[in-house]
Amino acid sequence: MNYEVVVGFSVNPEISWTKVPAFRAGQKLSAQAEVAISGTSLDVCLGVQACGSRPLLIGAVGLNDPFNMVIEVGLQKQDIAHLLLPVRKRTCLASIEPETERHLSFKPPVVKVEPAIVESALKNAKPEFQVVTGLMSDRNEIALAETLLANGYGIKVLNPREALTADKKTFERVAALADWLFLNRFEAAAYLDCQPNELTLESLKSFLALGVKKVIVTCDGDGALAADCNGWSVQMPSFHFGEKVGDKGAGDCLLGFYLGSLIKGYCLNDAFQLAIIAAGIKVTRPGTTNIPSFKEVLAQVALKEVG
Repeated sequence: MNYEVVVGFSVNPEISWTKVPAFRAGQKLSAQAEVAISGTSLDVCLGVQACGSRPLLIGAVGLNDPFNMVIEVGLQKQDIAHLLLPVRKRTCLASIEPETERHLSFKPPVVKVEPAIVESALKNAKPEFQVVTGLMSDRNEIALAETLLANGYGIKVLNPREALTADKKTFERVAALADWLFLNRFEAAAYLDCQPNELTLESLKSFLALGVKKVIVTCDGDGALAADCNGWSVQMPSFHFGEKVGDKGAGDCLLGFYLGSLIKGYCLNDAFQLAIIAAGIKVTRPGTTNIPSFKEVLAQVALKEVG
């Protein structure tokens, strides 16, 4: 079956704790817990799906790990086509306390790579975009990413973590495999040796010099910057919609909506604006996977035009 977008490799169970009382050493606390699934790759897939396109999520999990069933059931409920690769020592896990903004993350290492399986998935999917999100600087993580950034299929999009962009030589080597770069302001600043609030459209030329065709940098409450190798550039202001709850997942939502809008046929600027609006709605919602629908985004576009 064909899929317009193939995304890897971040998906994991997430426990969200609320109504957590004050802590004393040795005390057993009573709190409310919700178990769901999250991950940067999942958020991108949900954004793509909201635009009416079909994503395939390739997740890196542990071999015979009991948490895999949580991921499997969660993806089925959200109707996300998926392929779970047992390549980690154990399956990743996240725990969050929204009220205190305390986030805990368990990310075991990749211990093997399955290039033949990923190659087969790409061959069958024939994607327009192949995306790697949340990439760290670990050698095995990069080797796994390289299987998804293979030539001969769609546009290759790389979303690195700050730990990778700070490792300049490694980042430059991996960036050479990508067509597009998608970063937040902290990831970009780590490579450029500047402060996050100092980024401008001119700054993006340093990334284009690496040989990529397009770079997008999200700037939290200040919108986003984008430029390509053909001279197109835009600084898009942020979209404010209601009370902000948190930024978690907003950048991934933006990327998913941007790709999904391009697939629907929107031009670069319009797709970018739709993605910015989607992210603006996303930050008003708790949790990481509460992605707005395409209809909600279009409704806000109509309100802006009337206003």
